[in-house]
Amino acid sequence: MEDWSINDVLAFAREVGVDDEEIAVLKKMKVTGEALQDSSQIELERIGVTFGQAKVLIRARDKFLHRRFTAIIDHVLLFCSCHLVSFLF
Repeated sequence: MEDWSINDVLAFAREVGVDDEEIAVLKKMKVTGEALQDSSQIELERIGVTFGQAKVLIRARDKFLHRRFTAIIDHVLLFCSCHLVSFLF
């Protein structure tokens, strides 16, 4: 997410159901993936995203980041377990 462009953020917002008016705010404020990743709900509200839509966006962002983190951990565990098995046998 940190390397997402403004257009990537807009596509993500559309995908998770953010309204067109709020997407226009994200575009106007040039919100990149790095900015979205570091933003709080209050910061999104300060730039003009409504409370409910900020909640939708933050929840979707957190879910996305959690899935990505879990996938990385699963990959590392699989890698380590494969090497441990080959070491033991």
